[in-house]
Amino acid sequence: MRCYARWLALGSLFPSLLTAATGHAQQMPAISASAPATAPPAAPSQSAPPPASAPAPLPSAETPALAPREPVALPLGVLVVAVDDASNDAAWDLASAVYADPLLRPHKLDDATARVLVGDPPRPGASQRQLELSQLRHSFGSSSPAVMQLLASLARELSASAVALVRTDAPDQVHARLFLAARSAFVVQDLLPEVGADLQTHWTATTSWLHSQAARSRPPLAPAPSLPPPARPPGGESFVASGWFWGALVGAAGAAVLVYSLSSHDQTPTSIHLQGRVEQ
Repeated sequence: MRCYARWLALGSLFPSLLTAATGHAQQMPAISASAPATAPPAAPSQSAPPPASAPAPLPSAETPALAPREPVALPLGVLVVAVDDASNDAAWDLASAVYADPLLRPHKLDDATARVLVGDPPRPGASQRQLELSQLRHSFGSSSPAVMQLLASLARELSASAVALVRTDAPDQVHARLFLAARSAFVVQDLLPEVGADLQTHWTATTSWLHSQAARSRPPLAPAPSLPPPARPPGGESFVASGWFWGALVGAAGAAVLVYSLSSHDQTPTSIHLQGRVEQ
């Protein structure tokens, strides 16, 4: 009887347990089968630094990375050439500063040729060579082997070590390329002017650097040999202060006076008269 009563009690509790389980299942949210099981990772912030393995950014065109200026040998000076008509004024300013320095002006360069190379028209009566240079200077802006041979030949002709080729890429972008005749090559870094307080273009720093290269290329002058001091007689006395000097001088003066006095009192005629007699 007791077992039967327990079974009846459990049977009466079963409907209530089933109802509670069903209600708890209805309260849970439905999960879609297409939804991901885990949340996606958060996107990295834009301000986060790049990973260490990322390549370094290249320098922009506004701030190019220039190589350090290399030392060059300029024992014979520098020629200045304007390769386009827009660079005539800038080339004239550079040439005026370079040729004013005796170390930088080639000694075979004359004034008329210097003016033709910086863009001045040839003067009346100009030589055939000056007329050719007036036409050839526009082709010197190229880096072809033929142009470099012409530049090397021009440097040898005018006894120069280098040629500064001034060109204008834009109204405010003037620069000069330095061609070395001995190497038959261009210097890596271009020569750039500076703008002064008067808003004018100057080549002061460029000229100073060229002067320093020319000075270091030439051997120093040998000092003049120094003459030894005059020997002093024994005893440390000067020769003029010696008693022997004055004694000899007085003796010579006395002998001269004696000779003069004897010659002045001698009245013997200097001419000789011959008289002849003829006997008959």
